[in-house]
Amino acid sequence: MKQHPFHRIALSIVAASALALGLSSCAVSGETTTPSSSEKSDSPVDASSQASGSVCNWDETRLIVADFTPPTGQQGDLAEILVGEWQYTHYDLGLGGGWESWEDDNDRRYVYADATELVYCVIAKSGDSPSELGATYTVVGDQITLDNGNGSTAVAWTKDVLLLSNHYDDSLELFHRR
Repeated sequence: MKQHPFHRIALSIVAASALALGLSSCAVSGETTTPSSSEKSDSPVDASSQASGSVCNWDETRLIVADFTPPTGQQGDLAEILVGEWQYTHYDLGLGGGWESWEDDNDRRYVYADATELVYCVIAKSGDSPSELGATYTVVGDQITLDNGNGSTAVAWTKDVLLLSNHYDDSLELFHRR
């Protein structure tokens, strides 16, 4: 039986909600900030330099990537590559529908503030206020694990593109560095 496209979207929303709930149960101590757009790939987030504004950089528009090729290798140390801002751009639920992009009004960003702190940034739909949920995480090999045990496996990555397998629903998630 062919599944309706809304079924895939609903499953994706459930998975993202589960991650958000998982992140909300983990606390991050201290505030963080993000580097300027010219520093994004080279500088980690400095927790002591937050002067104003959001760690999620809501002033910057959502990154939309139309043409992409998921990474196939593992270029660099994952723990070092993760630090910085990432835009969640596409997902594949494994139901035969292939890669799908988030709806235009759905903005999900992950800010790996340093080697242990993560901020999950989300605007689920137009008109919603932004949410910023903090967690601590660890990286062991290709495993990214949150304090509460939720996590993902990094399948492949470059310094600017990250492909993760979500442990909650086995979906694939594609991220692009902001």
